[in-house]
Amino acid sequence: MTTSPVSSSLSTGGAGTFFERDVDAYWLAQLLLSAIPPILIDTQVIEVSFQTEHLGWKTDDVLITCRGAGAVRRKLAAQVKRTFTVSSSDEECSKAILDFYQDFKNPAQFSTDHDRLVLIVQRGTNTLLGDFGRLLDCARASRDGADFAHRLATAGFISNKAVHYADEICQIVGAHEGRTFTHAEIWPFLKLIYVLGLDLDTAIAIEKQARIAAKNLRQMERSLTVREAEAIHSILSAQSEFYGAYGEAVSVGQILLMMKSEEDRAVVREFLGDSARNIVATVDEESDYINKFLPEIAAPAASAEASKIRDSMIEVRNLFAPFASKSGG
Repeated sequence: MTTSPVSSSLSTGGAGTFFERDVDAYWLAQLLLSAIPPILIDTQVIEVSFQTEHLGWKTDDVLITCRGAGAVRRKLAAQVKRTFTVSSSDEECSKAILDFYQDFKNPAQFSTDHDRLVLIVQRGTNTLLGDFGRLLDCARASRDGADFAHRLATAGFISNKAVHYADEICQIVGAHEGRTFTHAEIWPFLKLIYVLGLDLDTAIAIEKQARIAAKNLRQMERSLTVREAEAIHSILSAQSEFYGAYGEAVSVGQILLMMKSEEDRAVVREFLGDSARNIVATVDEESDYINKFLPEIAAPAASAEASKIRDSMIEVRNLFAPFASKSGG
C-alpha cells in the first residue's frame, strides 16, 4: 500500500493570493473576538487551523472549531476557491466534492450531527451562489431523501440548473463509489454543504453598486418608452422591499457586535437569524419579480442597470444566507 504524500501549505493554499490571505485573516479575526461564525450561529469560534491534511482531513484549507451549548465542539471544514464551476468534467470541482465526501464518510473526523462542510468562494457567480445555494437549501428543507428527490422531480419547484447540479454531484460521487447515485442517496451529504461568498475587499461595494444602478435608471427614464418606464418602476419598487429587509439585518448585526454578555448575544443571535431568513426570502421573491419585468426593457443600457440591481440583491442575500439556518444547520 502506498501512502499519499502530505501537501505543503505552499502547494495547497494558493500562497501569495490575496483572497486566501484575506480569508485566513477573516477567520483569525473571528478567533480573536471569540465571534459567532456564519452557519454555526449558536456557537463561538475557539480554534482555527490551516492546511489540516496532516491531521487526516481531506478538506484541508481551513478548519474552524467552535463551542456551542453544553461545551459541545462543532467544526466547519472549509475549502477556499477564488472561482468554482459545478461540473463532473471539471477536475477541481470533482476533487473538491470528493474531498468533502470522504470527510463526510469518516466518522472519526466528521460528525454529521454537529459538523458542516463549507465552500468559500470569492463572489462566485450568481449561478453558483444562487442555483447551487438553493439546491443546498432545498436539501436542508427536505424531510428525507425521498422528499428531496420528489422536490427535484417536481417541475418548477427548483430551477433546472439546480437539478443539473444535483445530477453532476451524483455523477462525481457515483464514479468514486463505482455505482449510480440517486438524488435520494446524495441528500444526507448535500444537506451538510454550505456555500459562503466572501469578497472582503469589495463587500461594501455591492450595496453601493445597486444604488448607483438605481440612480442611473431614474436618469434614463425620459428616454424610454412608457412600457419600459413602468417596468423600471416595478424593479425599483422591488429594490425598496429589499432595502427594508437589508436595513433590518444590518442593524441587528451591528447590535450583536456591541453585546458584551453571552446572555445578551444569545438573544440578539435569534433576531439575526430571523432577519437573515427574512432577507433570503425577500430577495428570492423580489429577484423573481424583477425577472418578470427585465424582458420589458429593450434599451440595452437600462436593461444592464436593472440586472445590476437584481444581481447585487442576490449577492447580499448570499452573504446573509449562512446566518439564516436554524440552530446552525
